[in-house]
Amino acid sequence: MKIKRIGTAGLLRRAKKSGLISRIRPYFKMLHSNGIYMNQKLIDAILDDVGE
Repeated sequence: MKIKRIGTAGLLRRAKKSGLISRIRPYFKMLHSNGIYMNQKLIDAILDDVGE
């Protein structure tokens, strides 16, 4: 069975696009405050893609 890997940022993007969450930015901030770091260019691209 092949399962597509999308990562945390991709999962948040899908949740926002499907209406499960209203904003992504707070989740990125929460992850960062708990020691989970992501490339800022990736975060900016995803926020731009979802209109934040």
